[in-house]
Amino acid sequence: MAAALTEQGANLLGQQGTQLKIQINQLQANVQQRPLDHLVTNQVALTIFIQRDDGSFTKSYAGDSSYTAPFKVDLAAVERELRILTEQVLNQLLQDPTWKSELN
Repeated sequence: MAAALTEQGANLLGQQGTQLKIQINQLQANVQQRPLDHLVTNQVALTIFIQRDDGSFTKSYAGDSSYTAPFKVDLAAVERELRILTEQVLNQLLQDPTWKSELN
C-alpha cells in the first residue's frame, strides 16, 4: 500500500507527526440462493484517516455491485467479484487528489 500511495504522489518519508490509516468499514458478499439461480450483492467501504499535529483529514470511499448467475453459487466467482470491487474502491482512493496535499 505504501508503494501505491507513493506512486500516486504521496510523500511518506520524513512526515513526523503524521499518521495515515486506511480502515475497512465493510467488505461483504451476500449470496441469495434461489431454486434456479443465485444473486450476489457485494459491498465495500473504506475510510482514509490522516492525522497531523495541526489537524486531520477523513474521507470515505464505497462501491457496490451485484450479479445473478444460474444454478448453484460458485464461491471462487464470488471471491473474484468481491476482489475486483475492492480494487475499484482502492483505485478511487488512490486517484483522489484531495488527500495527497495532506501528506505533502
